[in-house]
Amino acid sequence: MEYPKLTSAEYVKEFTLRLCFADGIKADINFQSELTGGIFEALKDQTYFRSFAFHPQFGSIEWANGADFAPEFLYDLAKATGQQSARFDARSHSRKSA
Repeated sequence: MEYPKLTSAEYVKEFTLRLCFADGIKADINFQSELTGGIFEALKDQTYFRSFAFHPQFGSIEWANGADFAPEFLYDLAKATGQQSARFDARSHSRKSA
């Protein structure tokens, strides 16, 4: 399945990012529950979490320590809301890329 590209990512507050995709899906996603284990532990520091980099060429977000979330995972989180613009809490999902 082809996923729409992530077109922008911006910090909202705490552990929440606003993600926008090429198909119009826009969601505020709280990643706090995804920040467990290995490389993701560093992201529990809000200042460090906020330092993510958006890579438009890959449609992904990444941190300096190499932590990232797969573009497909990000889209599935945003799409799970079933709305064009919605808020979503990632607590019930556990797929991530490292």
